Amino acid sequence: MITLSLFILIGLSSPLLSNPLVKSLESKYPILLSAPEDTALILVLANSQAWADERPSNTAMLAVGLSRITEGVRLWKTRPSAMLATSSKKLDGQADQTTTMLQFAIEKGVSPEHTVQFPGTRDTSDEIKAVMDYMKHHLSDKGQRLVVVSSALHLARAEVMLQEYEVLYTMAPTDFLAIHAPWHRLSGQFLENANRAMHEYIGIAWLHLQSVFKRP
Repeated sequence: MITLSLFILIGLSSPLLSNPLVKSLESKYPILLSAPEDTALILVLANSQAWADERPSNTAMLAVGLSRITEGVRLWKTRPSAMLATSSKKLDGQADQTTTMLQFAIEKGVSPEHTVQFPGTRDTSDEIKAVMDYMKHHLSDKGQRLVVVSSALHLARAEVMLQEYEVLYTMAPTDFLAIHAPWHRLSGQFLENANRAMHEYIGIAWLHLQSVFKRP
């Protein structure tokens, strides 16, 4: 068992095994060059941040969050009539990440009147529930398409949650992890990528299992 575990650990530290795990999720959605014409709201899913009082907004976010909000801003500029939304929970001693992300978006040219925040959401499921409620009560006259911006690896799990609602949606992937490298190049980065992929696979499986028990 020790020998087998060692071989698995080495294998997942190589792009030979790590990349296929990641690519099977990341390749599910094509790059979205522009937001569809009927886009009502662009939701940028939250990520952790490295907040501090003296830091500007772009350095207060981790690379994942920065990639997501940058893509959200880019898509909004292709459809400036849409709303740009962020959401997250507030961590003790930190500014709410929704504020940090929207501050960055406004600095990059997004109109403040076209932004909306959903603070206090704990996870992706909470974020989607909050957005569905907002679209139902505030955007009925602007079309109902939702564009979801998140890490390419995470979107498949987010889509399973979205399928519970009657809403048109388009997924917008960013923050790609798969790296072209020689198979013998071992790195903790590939191991971490494999770990993130397995987290998503387990999350998807759990959501499907929950849906089975919810059926009458």
